[in-house]
Amino acid sequence: MVFDQNARGIDIKKYSPYDATINSDIIELIKNTYIEKNRTWDDTMTELNDKLCENLPDLKQ
Repeated sequence: MVFDQNARGIDIKKYSPYDATINSDIIELIKNTYIEKNRTWDDTMTELNDKLCENLPDLKQ
């Protein structure tokens, strides 16, 4: 019931075709870099930025 109520409040117009790639990259890097490799949050975010630029070259920073 809670998920249903929250889902109804999502404005789908704010999503882009890039969201799935970005979300999976975020999850992967937090798991692999931050948690498993015990790197700093700043290092993880730098690596995320690099990976997103590589995977989605038509997006600008």
